[in-house]
Amino acid sequence: MQPVGESQLGTIDGINLLRGIAIIGVLLIHTTGPILSSVPDGQSPHLLVLVLNQLSRFSVPAFLFISGYLYGRKYFAAPLDVKKFLTSRIHNILIPYLVWSAIYILMRILINKGEVNAISPLNVAQMLLRGAASGHLYFIPLIFQFYLLFPILINFVRRNSHNMGFIVASVSVLGFILVALNSYLPLQILSCVGLEYTNYLLLWWLPYAFLGIYIGSKEVSLAVNCNYLMIFALTTVAALLMIVECIYFAHSSGIQSSTWFIERHALNSVFYMTFLRPTAFLYGMLAVVLMYRICERCDCGQQPAKLLRKIGVCSSGIYFAHPLVMTFLSFFMKKAGFNVYSDLNTNLIYFLLLLLISYCAVAGTRGLGIATLVWGPHRQSA
Repeated sequence: MQPVGESQLGTIDGINLLRGIAIIGVLLIHTTGPILSSVPDGQSPHLLVLVLNQLSRFSVPAFLFISGYLYGRKYFAAPLDVKKFLTSRIHNILIPYLVWSAIYILMRILINKGEVNAISPLNVAQMLLRGAASGHLYFIPLIFQFYLLFPILINFVRRNSHNMGFIVASVSVLGFILVALNSYLPLQILSCVGLEYTNYLLLWWLPYAFLGIYIGSKEVSLAVNCNYLMIFALTTVAALLMIVECIYFAHSSGIQSSTWFIERHALNSVFYMTFLRPTAFLYGMLAVVLMYRICERCDCGQQPAKLLRKIGVCSSGIYFAHPLVMTFLSFFMKKAGFNVYSDLNTNLIYFLLLLLISYCAVAGTRGLGIATLVWGPHRQSA
């Protein structure tokens, strides 16, 4: 069953190419993250690992952008049957989400037998609402919030089509300010005003989806008004700022300071591995536009674009399954004497095996009748 919104898109191969690049970014984040989080205080992380991890920070924004683009393009000029739209999303996304949530909850019980006493109907309901059965599943409650809000967003875009450039810019600036406030204000103030970051809330990710709706509804690239080299240069500057920021905080770890800024972030390596900090937000917005431009102009019939497009077709299944594959793959590699999170070369081999196994598992079972219920929507290939 093909996903809603893709059947008449002439650029679907380009979108699948972008999906393929984005899902590789997700896997890179999850395989390199443990290396970064294990770096001792005051030491810089391995530069290549840091660069790969940070440059992959466009991945989740890209998936939100893609959703906005596809539905903005289809429904800007066409009527939207809200009931049919949401029913399709439940079948394509929500059912696989429930299946994989059950799998990951069962894994938690089997691996940490003490958790069985903590599992209750209320806890399970909370896990499902927050995407907490496994760390990566937060994206499903997040994207479903977008689906619920989309009928309102597309009506807003239709009524304000002549001013959408200004509105998108304003939403992006407000998103940047919101992220900056969340990153740099003391936690006590954030708690009082309710601005604490929660990764499964659409509030923090809406600018990416809104940008996609705008470009999709206009069926134009920002390249019309922006020089390609300028986009590339701005993206490069944002990436450098993001990486330098990470190195600074890594060096500041363990330093005693009277400032709340250093106390909050330099002592918390998780800060420089989040998507929603100002430099990462800026990089995500620019990188998504850059990748969109590249993918829409790319010849998807040539390698390596053809391979990346095939990976993109299977991206939803790879997304759902890869933590399960990671669990077993790391177990067997450690049994064989490889430490996947301490040696760079081993970690890169681990990433490649993870991608290969996850892709083969999804692509090899696509013909089964229940494939859509397990792997999610089967992406159309033009």
